[in-house]
Amino acid sequence: MFNTHPDTMFSDYSDSSSITDAYLQLKLRRKEFEYKVIYDDYSFQATHENIYSLCRTFINDMSYDKRFGKFHLYTNLNLKEQIPWNTQYGDPTVYDLQNLKTRRITAGVNATYEINDNINFLLGGTYYNDYMRYYRPFLVLNTGNTFEYYHAAAGFGEFSLKTRFFNLFAGGRLDIYNAHNLFEPNFSPRISITKEFKSFHYKLIYGESFKIPTLQNINLAFNNSEPIKPEKIKDYQLELGTKYKTSTVNAGLFIPALMTL
Repeated sequence: MFNTHPDTMFSDYSDSSSITDAYLQLKLRRKEFEYKVIYDDYSFQATHENIYSLCRTFINDMSYDKRFGKFHLYTNLNLKEQIPWNTQYGDPTVYDLQNLKTRRITAGVNATYEINDNINFLLGGTYYNDYMRYYRPFLVLNTGNTFEYYHAAAGFGEFSLKTRFFNLFAGGRLDIYNAHNLFEPNFSPRISITKEFKSFHYKLIYGESFKIPTLQNINLAFNNSEPIKPEKIKDYQLELGTKYKTSTVNAGLFIPALMTL
């Protein structure tokens, strides 16, 4: 197999390439407590260029899941360290600015209370800390620091009600970030009304989602004339369907709207 480049040069892939992959997973569980470890190491040697690349992920995850009658409590603590992409033996002026080490620490809690089979509430919160530096620790980011991090926290809630004619789910999420004071707090609501009958069903959904740039996005855009902005998506969904014996007919409408704040 050959690959021809724009400059008419070509690469010969007939001898394949060298790929090494190691994966390890360990799970310990006792009653309501669970602990998991995941290690993934993927590396390859390219045939068309004298480089060696690796991707490495190490995850520690602890959770506690307990029911107290109608009350359900779930807590979680997660530590994820990654070398998402690391290229060695290549041009350092190119690859040293792509090779990163990252870490995310996440802690969260969810609490659900079921009043009866038709009504329940969910409340929860999460916190995480993102950290990033270049793979070579002495290199300086565009911000002037050798590493960057930010804190983020979110609170969310949901209410659900099931009736004879409709099922209502209504909730929202409030996100607060401390990322160089670039982003204001954001609230994202979500509501849906659905119901399935014997031969007919319908679905109405309105939702919003919110995503801030990653630390590498912020780093690359630090010297831009225009500040980097988060993304916010609003979507509207409508679906109607009918069923007769083994045949079904569905009609749906989905309208997304992407915005930058």
